[in-house]
Amino acid sequence: MTAPLSHREEEAIAAADSTEVSRTGAIALTAFAVGLLCVVPLIHLVLDGASVAEALRGFASARSNADLKEAIAGFDDAMEDGSPVGAALRPYVQGALTRGLGAGNSQVFVGPDGWMFFRPTLKALTGPGFLATKDPRPAVRHFYDDLRRAGIELVVVPIPLKASVHGDVLGAPSPVQDRDLPAFVQWMRRQGIRVVDTPALVRQAPAPQYLQTDTHWRPATMDAVARGIVHELQALGVPTGEPIETHLEPRSGTGDLVGLLGVPGFAPPETVEVPVPARRPTGDAQVLLLGDSYANLYADPSLGFGEGSGLQAVLEARLGMPVDAILQNAGGASGTRKALADEPDRLDGTLVVVWELTARELNLGDWEVVPLALDAPVTATTLAPPESPRELEVRVTAVGPTPSVQAAYADQVVTIGITVDGEPAWANLWGMQERVVMRGGRLRVGDTVRVRASSWRDAPPEARTASRSGPDSQPRGAPLWWLEVLE
Repeated sequence: MTAPLSHREEEAIAAADSTEVSRTGAIALTAFAVGLLCVVPLIHLVLDGASVAEALRGFASARSNADLKEAIAGFDDAMEDGSPVGAALRPYVQGALTRGLGAGNSQVFVGPDGWMFFRPTLKALTGPGFLATKDPRPAVRHFYDDLRRAGIELVVVPIPLKASVHGDVLGAPSPVQDRDLPAFVQWMRRQGIRVVDTPALVRQAPAPQYLQTDTHWRPATMDAVARGIVHELQALGVPTGEPIETHLEPRSGTGDLVGLLGVPGFAPPETVEVPVPARRPTGDAQVLLLGDSYANLYADPSLGFGEGSGLQAVLEARLGMPVDAILQNAGGASGTRKALADEPDRLDGTLVVVWELTARELNLGDWEVVPLALDAPVTATTLAPPESPRELEVRVTAVGPTPSVQAAYADQVVTIGITVDGEPAWANLWGMQERVVMRGGRLRVGDTVRVRASSWRDAPPEARTASRSGPDSQPRGAPLWWLEVLE
């Protein structure tokens, strides 16, 4: 039975029924609304017609409903991410909301005293737990088994969420533990996997342990975790040398959360003292570090705090021995394992793989099982990259999702399928740099483009550590090219 309307509701309905709009007024309001809907894409077309034309090409090549759905989604993303009007207005609107109301956005939570947090991780802390939603255990177990068959040990280094360490900033009476992390650590240890007790090491590091306007750790916290990793490596009998002297170097940077907030100048740069080794050790590495942006910070200049340090460099300094590394921003869950499967010879001579990953990846990452297939012959019949750079024309046969300017990291490498003189190959190239979608990120199946081609191993260091995406059809272990678009 429907509840009777209140007196105020009856008055509102009566007022709505009696509202009158003149024909002229109705036409004017309708014309304004339609004009507003049309003017923004028209401005986009005038200022950046090339990107609009590329986005429309997906409709022409659609051969099925799935292709059409993908074309519609790609066009919508291109209009949203590449809109000159949106890019011009967004900082001012967000700035007014943040400065006036303390509001963040879908990715950034603005806390008290200038603290910022990655909003999806706050939801992860209060959600059902990653073992119920993501469950990384099958992927971790498969990876561990592959390494053990090759006689290689695995050490996992799970980095706790910033919000779990600095819960006091958010009003929590004590540190907030990721509900499934202890159970996950216990499970790994029962499998025989060594796990560094990073929550304890982080808590013991000087406070604050994390950067105020960035998702990542401060240098002293990184160093504390490095000491814990070295302890595990020594327990496994990894040879060590004479520790290398380091000096503290001041670094100033604007946190990645300020970039995600999209309000330039909202927060002042943070200054930290970073340990920089006096030299790098030489020789063959017996330790391979897999890591995400936590390992990359202070080594990858695109993250805003300079280069010459980072987890790899600090481990080398404390071990006195070289450490090989496969690092990929936003790649802690599956990205680094996929990169290793593409370059399995990186395991030659390796005694231990150290796998650093943030608890953010446990809660939000893609936990695909990635076979290393170390004993299987390479079956992919794809063309090897040229031994030296050369210019040629390639045809695109497979692409992944278009990079989004709203992504967590400003730079992204994309993997595409190509043919060269009719022979299939797979290649990496820049899809986005400094939140600008590049030509490589807008390529579609069937496109022909002129490039400078070389081996992925010869790609710039900043490309090899950038976040990466590609099509699901990419075979693991196929030799990878590096492409620079020339047109």
